[in-house]
Amino acid sequence: MQQVFATGQPLTGALVELERMSLTVSIVPITMDDGVVGAVCTLQKQNEIKNIE
Repeated sequence: MQQVFATGQPLTGALVELERMSLTVSIVPITMDDGVVGAVCTLQKQNEIKNIE
């Protein structure tokens, strides 16, 4: 998330491995007056993505 705040560029489809699950993470910055004021983060279980495919 720090990268998104620093660059203002979204991060999409990053894979995060936890003990018992894999997650796909996407983070999109919220900007106002040419500055990042927040971000929206979505998490999705990797097995749910595989089931959709």
